[in-house]
Amino acid sequence: MVPTERGDLLASLSTESRSNALASLLYFLTLNARGLYKADDPSVRAWECHNEMVHVIAKQFIADADPDAAPSIGYPDEALVSTLFDAAHVRGCDSSLLYAIRRALRAASR
Repeated sequence: MVPTERGDLLASLSTESRSNALASLLYFLTLNARGLYKADDPSVRAWECHNEMVHVIAKQFIADADPDAAPSIGYPDEALVSTLFDAAHVRGCDSSLLYAIRRALRAASR
């Protein structure tokens, strides 16, 4: 289905399908963004780091929404957290990940 109007993009989807579509959109946008990593500029490196972490999280959303996809793209909880910390460390944005985790956990506990 190709929507005829921008507003129709998500309107016809069930809640579950909408969540799956948004997670997939997030995932594919991060894939497209990988083509922009060419510059060796500190701001591009920081952007790459954040994009890669968002990519991992988007894959997890897709796996969580689709049990059939989970074995091929999802992570067990410990592996997910480890993958995020490894990506942040290798690319030098550890403090940004820690900040985001603190905020996310605070928001989840409300």
